Amino acid sequence: MGLHFLEKGVLIRKASEINFARLSNERLLFSLFQTAIPGPLEVERDLDSHLFYLTYLLTPVGGAIYLHALLKSREFDARPIDICTPDIGWLIGHIERQKKEGRPFLEGTFGVKEIEIEFEGRPHKIQIAETGKRVRLLCPGPLADADFRLLVRMSAEFVAVRGDQSFSEAVSANRTFFYDGAVHARHFVKDLVALAENRIASHKNAVSLFRNMGKAFLYSLPEEEGEWVDETYFQEKEPWLEIALSIGMALQDPDTIAGCKKLNQIIASEHAFHQFFVPFIRRELIHRFSPQFSQAENRQIDLFASGAQTIGETLSSIAVSLQKRN
Repeated sequence: MGLHFLEKGVLIRKASEINFARLSNERLLFSLFQTAIPGPLEVERDLDSHLFYLTYLLTPVGGAIYLHALLKSREFDARPIDICTPDIGWLIGHIERQKKEGRPFLEGTFGVKEIEIEFEGRPHKIQIAETGKRVRLLCPGPLADADFRLLVRMSAEFVAVRGDQSFSEAVSANRTFFYDGAVHARHFVKDLVALAENRIASHKNAVSLFRNMGKAFLYSLPEEEGEWVDETYFQEKEPWLEIALSIGMALQDPDTIAGCKKLNQIIASEHAFHQFFVPFIRRELIHRFSPQFSQAENRQIDLFASGAQTIGETLSSIAVSLQKRN
């Protein structure tokens, strides 16, 4: 029926043990620990001395906003930052756009001395300032599902996600997130922002983060033409750097993280799919093996859509058909 996954339900995964040694991606392990089999001391030393973030981004502008927001949020933290980005399409797009416009890779210093992009085992360094911390963008290639789940839980607050599964993993791990999705996710982003405004209004900077996330998403939408256009067509895009700095400033407030975690808990408890999972699978199996039931269900939905019957009557009729099928 065109519902997005916040309306259909989010699959929430139970918490699992966090152990970096379980990673199967050797390239990432070598980048982080200089060994494919890190021991507890190597892992503990790295986590104490570095900040680690997982970013699964989709668009160049979304990536630019996320990167600048993250660095702004840690502007006064001297610790080096490691950013794992399994998909580097956004990064290449950002670099190309900045070069085309004659602008630097980073729009500011943010206490950063150099950016090091590690791709295919080779580092590429970009000088930012004379002093400051080092930021590494680690590009290990596609991650196995188990690795991705683990890295979401290992990441510091502010994970970047881009779709159903990665969003669900961030909520399951109760991590503050930045959503950089495709065009079809426009209604999900609107509902996510509305949910934040309605349910965590007391956490003002957390609401600001989600509002700015919605503003960032406008850059993902194509220019629409025709008689009917989406309401976003009339919204003016704010400069992406202003959006990024607003998000970064919000993240400097500890209450922002508290608000984001509260929203995660609301999503996990009120929008979880688990109680509907078995009936949903059962219905799909019946549809597959009984086309007559599928046709009968579609007729009932058409009656509801045309206003011929209420939603209660529709569901009741479908339930009766299901009982007859059993």
